[in-house]
Parts: sequence; structure tokens; C-alpha cells
Amino acid sequence: MGWRKLGDNGQELCCSLDYVLKSVQALKDAIQTGLRLDGEGGTNVDLKQLWCRDLLWSATDTPVIAEDAKTALRQMKDAKKILSLLSKSLDESIQAATEATVGTCRATGFALLPDDVLICIFEMYIDMIVFSDYELCRRFREIVLRRSNLWRNISLTFPKHILLAYEERCRHPVLHIEPAVSTFSTYEEMLDVIQPHHQWRELRLHVTNEDHLHRYFERLKPTIHGPFQALESLSISNDFCGGGDSPSSEIDFAKPTFEFVENFALDTWRYLGTGFLFKRIFNSMPNVQLVSLVLPHSSNIRILDRSLDNEAFKRLRILHVMVPRMPSYKLPFDEGGFDALFNDKRCRDFKKMEVRVGPLHSTEKGKARLQSLLGEKLHWIESSE
Repeated sequence: MGWRKLGDNGQELCCSLDYVLKSVQALKDAIQTGLRLDGEGGTNVDLKQLWCRDLLWSATDTPVIAEDAKTALRQMKDAKKILSLLSKSLDESIQAATEATVGTCRATGFALLPDDVLICIFEMYIDMIVFSDYELCRRFREIVLRRSNLWRNISLTFPKHILLAYEERCRHPVLHIEPAVSTFSTYEEMLDVIQPHHQWRELRLHVTNEDHLHRYFERLKPTIHGPFQALESLSISNDFCGGGDSPSSEIDFAKPTFEFVENFALDTWRYLGTGFLFKRIFNSMPNVQLVSLVLPHSSNIRILDRSLDNEAFKRLRILHVMVPRMPSYKLPFDEGGFDALFNDKRCRDFKKMEVRVGPLHSTEKGKARLQSLLGEKLHWIESSE
């Protein structure tokens, strides 16, 4: 039997709607008696009985009359078409209502979030995108103004009035010094505007060349008279591509002590460095526990007993060294540049040294030297890139 098109005849439509309403009423009556739709407890409604109970579930053995069967099938098919139209219109209404109220609903749901959750959202996002502008609703603005951690990332490239606002709202900032295009755009004068050095929580220093670094140090020299008391992390990277091992002029600092620094990262893979430079760096952090170094294959790094203070590296636990891709017959490890760390009991808590090298011509000498000193504590990784 084919499907009959449901026309616009008002009487037929009303009959079909009455049929649907009668079936829905039967469902309601069944639920009111204690039956369920989900089938739990074995008392679920038999939905098939809602539509053609008299035809298929007669208590007598009277055979089904063909005309009654046709009428019942037509009623069910018409009812299905009506329900399909209603279902489609319901979907469209849901979509229209959603589009019309999405802003209000989101704002209502957002307003129900606890302040602590909103703060976590802010902190995670700001950690991913340090320098961005935000448009804040009133509640967000109130939260932001009273949470100092949300104002912790500062850059010398910020306008003066912004730096002053950050200074009021965060006592211990994370200072980002980004590479400058030239010596005329280093913004070292902003060091006079931000919080003093003993309040810095982190210093992330990335310079293009040593002339830029000299400008920062010259600006800081008159103001640094004591240790970096609040500093927890120090990161220095250098993109200098020229020749030579030392700055154009020496800077005579009073010896700084970063006694609270536990994690230290140094990226100098384009700069050979000097023994004096590495000595000054490593002796300034007596409590460092994790050191990560990116070095050129011919780095002048030397960690020697005679150049280290008694307390240097006493708490070192993990040392990461990476030598990027650069064909060479020499490695920083070949001449014993790190031997002093492992010849005695200097690093009593040392757990692991991880060395990652690019595709070099020869790695056997340096690897064998460290293996004899560290044994299983050495993790040697040779990269193909």
C-alpha cells in the first residue's frame, strides 16, 4: 500500500490531529498509572499499543477485516506525517530561539561560575598569550583589578602609563626583554619605570647582540646594590651572529646572587661564550636544581673546580644540554667541559644528565667520557634533525 499525501482538507487534518491527541492522552494515562517510558523496573509502556490497539491486540479471535486494516494504516501514516512536520518545526523553533537568546544564556551561565574558576581561565589564557588586549565585562574587570597574578607579565615595550599601572597591581612581575631591531629601540630607559630588581619574580632576557645587552646592564648598574631576592626563574637567550667571544667593553658588576633561582635556562647556540662568562653565571645561583643549556658545538663552556665557588651546583639535580644541528668533529663534552660536576661529591642530589645532539660527524668521544662518569644517569639522545 502506497503512502497517501496528507492534503489541506481541514476535516482530514483535524481527524488526524484527534488521532494523535488520543494516542498521546493514552500515553499520559498509562504513565499516570505508574508505567514508565525508560523501561526501568519492568513496568514500561508498550508504545505500539497506543496506535492500533483494537486492530492488533483484540481479545477475541475475530479475523482482521481488510477495510479496518486499511483505515488503521492510513491513520498511522497520516499521524506520522503530522508528527514529522511538528518535529521539523520544533527543530526550527529551537534553532531560532537559540540564536535569539544565545548571548543572554551564555551570560547567565557565565555569571554562575565561581570567581576561582574565572580566575583560572584568565591565568591559563594569559600564560599562553602574554601580550594581548582584552575587552572585559564589569565582573571580569573587578576580578582582574584585584588579582595581582593577572598583571605579572610586563615588557619594556609597554607604554609608560601601562607599566605604572602594572606596578601598582603586581609587586613581583615577570619581566620580558625582547629582541630589539636596533640600539635605538631597546627601551632600556623603561627599567627606571618598572618595579626594582629585587622584586622581579622572573627575568626572561632575549637579546639580538651584546651591544643591546650592554645597554641594559649599564642602565641597571647604578641601581643594583643587593641580591635579586624574589627571583625564581632566569632565562637568557642570544641571537648574536657575528664573530668574537667577548663584549666590546667589560661591565664591572658587584657580584650578584640569585639565591632563589631553582630553574635556569641559557640559550647561546650562536655565541661561543667565555670561561669568565660561564663562571660568573654558574657561581651566581647556589641553589639551582634544573639547568637547561643550548650550546654551539664549539662552545667555550668549562665547568672547572678552580673556577667554582664551594656552594655552586650543590643542589643540582637535572642537567639538560642540547647541541643543535651543526657538523663538527668537536663537542663541548669531548674536552671535559662538565667533568668537575661529577668528579667528586659536589652534586650530591644529581639524578640525570640528558644530552641531545644533532647529526654530528662524531659523538663517540664525548659520550664515552660522560658515560664513564655518570653511568645510568646519562641519557644520550641523537636527533636526526
